[in-house]
Amino acid sequence: MDNTVRALRADTAVLAAWCQAAGVAALPAASQTVADFIDATLVHTDESSIYARPPARGYQHKTVCHARGEYARDEDGDCFCEAHVNTMEGFWSLLRS
Repeated sequence: MDNTVRALRADTAVLAAWCQAAGVAALPAASQTVADFIDATLVHTDESSIYARPPARGYQHKTVCHARGEYARDEDGDCFCEAHVNTMEGFWSLLRS
């Protein structure tokens, strides 16, 4: 299984878990459910200035700095990278294919 499919399954599992905790159906997802899920989402991006908007719109936001060679960051020493953009880059690769 390639990484893009693996990432899609992981993202779907996150949505399903959030929906279960919120007491709403994951599929088919209602527009309001998707909007509420997005509002609760932590946005990860690189350092590009175009991504300055998420915090201004109320989203939680973490960045990695590709210019410094940073592609993922373990912020608390637990060997799990809390800040990364791998999932989004995998998503964009699907659109480019």
